[in-house]
Amino acid sequence: MRFILSLLFLSSFFIVAQGTDVTLSTVTFTVPNAAASGNKVMVTTDGISTYAWNRLRLDSAAYYYSYSFKLDNVLFEFRECHKVDIYEGFETFFKPAFAQSKEMKNYDITRFQTTSNEFMRKSFSNAVIEYDKGMRKLTLLYTINQTGLFLVSIKSMYAAETFLKAQQNLDSILVTAKYNPPVPPAHDPIVQKGELINRTEHYAIKLPHFMSTDFNNPVVQATPDNGFVVVFAHSEGSEIFKFNSKCEIVSKAHHDKIIHDIAISEKGFFSLSSTDYNMLSFDIYPSLYLNKHNHNGDVELSQVVFKKNDVKFPNNQVFDYYSRDNVCLEIADTFGIIYMNSEKRWPDMQVLQSGAYKTFSPENGILKKGNEDMFHVSHCFAQTSTHDAKNAYLLSLGDSYPRGVCLSKVDISIAKDSTDNDTTSFYHHLLYKIDGNPGDNYVSDTHISEPLIYNNFMYIMIETEQGAKATIESNENSVNRGHNDLFLVKCSLDSKELIVKQITKTDKIEEVNPKLVDLGTELLLVYSEAKYDKQSGRYTFNDRYLMLDERGGRQSIIEDLNSFYAQEKRTDYKMPDSPINRDGSNLIKMADGSVIWVRLLKNAQEIEVIKFK
Repeated sequence: MRFILSLLFLSSFFIVAQGTDVTLSTVTFTVPNAAASGNKVMVTTDGISTYAWNRLRLDSAAYYYSYSFKLDNVLFEFRECHKVDIYEGFETFFKPAFAQSKEMKNYDITRFQTTSNEFMRKSFSNAVIEYDKGMRKLTLLYTINQTGLFLVSIKSMYAAETFLKAQQNLDSILVTAKYNPPVPPAHDPIVQKGELINRTEHYAIKLPHFMSTDFNNPVVQATPDNGFVVVFAHSEGSEIFKFNSKCEIVSKAHHDKIIHDIAISEKGFFSLSSTDYNMLSFDIYPSLYLNKHNHNGDVELSQVVFKKNDVKFPNNQVFDYYSRDNVCLEIADTFGIIYMNSEKRWPDMQVLQSGAYKTFSPENGILKKGNEDMFHVSHCFAQTSTHDAKNAYLLSLGDSYPRGVCLSKVDISIAKDSTDNDTTSFYHHLLYKIDGNPGDNYVSDTHISEPLIYNNFMYIMIETEQGAKATIESNENSVNRGHNDLFLVKCSLDSKELIVKQITKTDKIEEVNPKLVDLGTELLLVYSEAKYDKQSGRYTFNDRYLMLDERGGRQSIIEDLNSFYAQEKRTDYKMPDSPINRDGSNLIKMADGSVIWVRLLKNAQEIEVIKFK
């Protein structure tokens, strides 16, 4: 009997024993020569957004590699990508419903769960079964490198015997599968020009596995020992890495939710995370959690801030905290503040706004005071914050009531000492008004930097197009793609003095993703310069930098910011060459006064840390 089974195995495996090797990105397998004839691996991009209306596909597109062929009236498809969310909506289904019990005998899932191929057996994640009036499909999902997927499917509408034989053939193909651990490419030395000559250090740091290219912008904060914490999110949670002062990984942890922001504390750090991801369905809100982490990143305590809730009517939700930009967290003194804008329900045709900010104690969690403020920013597309010894400064990008960038300020001492809900310390001031008709969502293509407090003034960079309205735009690629410039807003901390200064002014070039930080006696502005080619549908872009004085005056010429990221060759890419939301972390001030910028390289398995002196 054992001899007969061995013959059967050899018979099913024989179709690929003398076949052709096919390599996707990191997975190689052997297919029959007849199936390989005329076929080739296809490389393309796909993805949906979590950022803003007209940045949908470019924001979270990832390269995927696919190969398919037809054998014995069955379609075989193979696919690999380095993001774990492309197929998150797949569900097993049967039409008609009573076909389920009858059809199960035609799907041999155990064969793939117990395969002799150790790599495939350990990587097996899920099997998706579909049956629709004679059309059978089986999809196998394998998790590779923690954030990547290898997907295999067979589909046929022929007899069940044909489908069962196809599963045997597929098994014999997958038995040959090999994982090729990718080797990071070599990086040429960095030569910097202009004011930053001899003032930058570049580190290319290999991560233990690929990062998801969907949320490739990390959340980063400096630690008191001159190290830093880096958090990458993906649809199945967040990966947390702690680095020392030598840019070496000293610990790593996984959190099962999507981390939006972190704040360092004496005993570790706090984070804000949500339960859901890519929720562009306009009918449900995820839960938001405040988490307390130890120094290694492990969660010690978690407390719900905002509970998941179905809305009564569709279309009243705008980007609350589905984007990484849309909640923020500050800790000042012994007081913490969570800032968010949530449109919770629509009872009686009225939008109920909830939770403009909440306060918490780093020791005791959420406090009752300051839990709600109705003077919110409606249709909020982005939020950011900072603080000094006396106040927390909360900034919002609103699409209506008001439309523009709005500053709110909370007096920490008043909020901290209050015993009841308190809004007297909370006021709003419009820093930058954005034109547009109600409902045209123009601000979706506006971006704001992290606020900077410098010499008793607050500075913020705004990426937008002056005077533009979506209702009169003819650019088919987006409401104003290719027209954005950078504007500097300088505001006194008492809001009595406000200056807006245009920093760039170009026609065919777009300046995007501005970042601003002080290097002691001067301000450093870093941004990307993008050009869009309608014929190819691609961008060409350069990272640029400019030195400014405290009045916003130029102290240098605009110069290229060279980096490992800019030097990467297209053959090494695991994500598209796009400037949209590929801008890495904020510029982070370290304990020793230096500044770091952390960005996922396009090979998706290394990060680059640029240290500015």
